[in-house]
Amino acid sequence: MASRSETLPLFAAAAEKVEEARDPVQAEIEANDVDALTTRDAIEILYRLKRMVDE
Repeated sequence: MASRSETLPLFAAAAEKVEEARDPVQAEIEANDVDALTTRDAIEILYRLKRMVDE
């Protein structure tokens, strides 16, 4: 059975946008060695990820 977000065009479009945003965000996260980040580096990455999601 399809979820409501899949059957309503308005919500389906929003769900697609979220899926599109996840791929670049995931790639950005995987590209960084989180155990080796300084606090400043981590904050800069978080702001970059936020900009990517907001676009």
